[in-house]
Amino acid sequence: MDAAVGPVGGLALAAGVPVATPARLGVAALVLALVVLAVLVTRRWLSRQSAAAVAGASRRADRRVADAAELNGRRLAALTQHVGDVVLVLDASSRVEFVSAACEQVLGRPVRRVQGRLVTLLTSPARGVPLEAALRETAPGDVTELDLVLEKGDGTPVRTRTTVANRTDDAAVEGYVVTVRDVTAEQAQAEELALHVLHDPVTGLANRRLFTERLVQALSGRPGHEDSLVVMICDLDDFKTVNDRHGHATGDELLGLVGQTITATLGPGDTAARLGGDEFAVLLEGRTAEQAVDVAHRIVRALSQPIRLTSTSVDGRVSVGVAQGRTGRTSAEEMLRNADVAMYWAKDRGRSTVAVYDPVEHEQAIDRLVLRSDLQRAIRTGELRLVFQPTIDLSNGKVTGFEALSRWHHPLRGTIPPSDFIPMAEDSGMIGALGAWVLLQACRVGAELQAPGPGRGAGSGPTMAVNISPVQLSQPDFVVELLAALDQSGLPPDRLLLEITETAVLTDIDRVIPRLAALRTLGVRVAVDDFGTGYSSLSYLSRLPLDVLKIDRSFVERVLTDPQGASVAQAVLDMSNSLGLTTVAEGVEHPDQARWLRDAGCTLGQGYLWARPVPREEMAAVLAAHAGGTVSLDAPLGGVTDLRTY
Repeated sequence: MDAAVGPVGGLALAAGVPVATPARLGVAALVLALVVLAVLVTRRWLSRQSAAAVAGASRRADRRVADAAELNGRRLAALTQHVGDVVLVLDASSRVEFVSAACEQVLGRPVRRVQGRLVTLLTSPARGVPLEAALRETAPGDVTELDLVLEKGDGTPVRTRTTVANRTDDAAVEGYVVTVRDVTAEQAQAEELALHVLHDPVTGLANRRLFTERLVQALSGRPGHEDSLVVMICDLDDFKTVNDRHGHATGDELLGLVGQTITATLGPGDTAARLGGDEFAVLLEGRTAEQAVDVAHRIVRALSQPIRLTSTSVDGRVSVGVAQGRTGRTSAEEMLRNADVAMYWAKDRGRSTVAVYDPVEHEQAIDRLVLRSDLQRAIRTGELRLVFQPTIDLSNGKVTGFEALSRWHHPLRGTIPPSDFIPMAEDSGMIGALGAWVLLQACRVGAELQAPGPGRGAGSGPTMAVNISPVQLSQPDFVVELLAALDQSGLPPDRLLLEITETAVLTDIDRVIPRLAALRTLGVRVAVDDFGTGYSSLSYLSRLPLDVLKIDRSFVERVLTDPQGASVAQAVLDMSNSLGLTTVAEGVEHPDQARWLRDAGCTLGQGYLWARPVPREEMAAVLAAHAGGTVSLDAPLGGVTDLRTY
């Protein structure tokens, strides 16, 4: 610097150098750096003044210059003494010309042991490269900021945010100004926050967000490669009971142990997560579906035994759904959905088991859901209808009654058999509405049949049999609903026959018996349908308040071809007669079967030998054809052979 340029002029030159300050550089650090520059400029100016004074000034002037330089040094130290950041001034060779007092607190090194040394003193050989690179690569007039790990005097690492300002092109500085801020606590807090944001606080596993991020990353794959990966969803089978019975603290303890068990079953490259509630997820990369199923079964086995907690033992069994995907072809959302679908299949199959996602099966499940929605609409809009199959007195060929059977003619799918839509109605809770509709419509048709006709008076017409679901029978308001149907239709109670399957009776016999007894008290008759398909027993039959026993078609079709089958059918008929029950044989298709049943003591028959189920409009033809009485068993219904098939 020219001697004519004083301290103020030098400061102006230093301040005029363009500085590219990053957004994260603290204002305090920037101000401090400018102050340091100002003091350095003054010191250098005074130093040069001293050299000029030696050339020809008096010893007093020289002393004044030296005193001024010392004063400015003390001022620089005082300005930086209470600043938390470490400020270093380096010459062009990276040797420390000045270091602030914060160096001892932040870096554990006294000022006297740093000043005059190379700045690489503050770094280990392994960690010194970034600082040396920043000093080397920061252009004159620019500032570089970097996160750097420095070392204290005892070797302890310190996380810092370090800025390097290159002022080598400034004649007043001819070096670097380095500012060091300790961010160890700040970064630890940020990492702890990230841990809470991306990990489940109960189990310590990855949460849904982190798991999804890893799944998305895994699905992106390697360019030009298609890799296989598998997602598993593991859901506790009875977690709600644990929470309700033992409290949420016990539930959380169980979740933690389940998470540990799942993790212990996995390999080092696998990811386990808790998605929420009692649902866990596993990501297996580079595995086939078969390998994943093996892992899933190990998880199920590991959690199949009661888990011992602090205060009790609880059930920790899980159901696992497995879904396979391929990089570049499957989305994370799709894989999670497929694994979740498979998990619910596992629960439907008995729980504590494994199910693998199958797109064909999924399509069928979706189709069933659509059909279920259509059934709900059909009940509401009247798409369903009833058909009626006659019951024949085997002794004289007369029609004694009809059984009401529901049919559904879908506008797009055509006729859907009851074996498809009745179980669907039971599973979905629609059986109540469907059953109520069938009961009322059947009672109305049955009431119409009670009008006087050839050979009978009013109220002595054919009975009307209606199948009752066990779900209907268990409903508290079923009796009220039944009475309402009888009242609205005008059907006498003794003309109504309610049929319930043997299996339904045995499922909850202690509750069924009082309900059936109440119905018989009203005058309604009760039948057990499909007898022989369940656990047939004289002891339970003797307990039930019954009027009619309907023998399943599986017995009827064997009476002519299988001597043992004929013996069983004879035993059933004898048992029924001994209890005073009316017996109806279902599925009679040949005259010889009808003759055998009649001779064995069976009272009534029902089947295609006489008629298929017919609509309401054709019931009159059936009745008219049998008004005369006895009909040969060799001809269907006295010559009525053109009944339509339904």
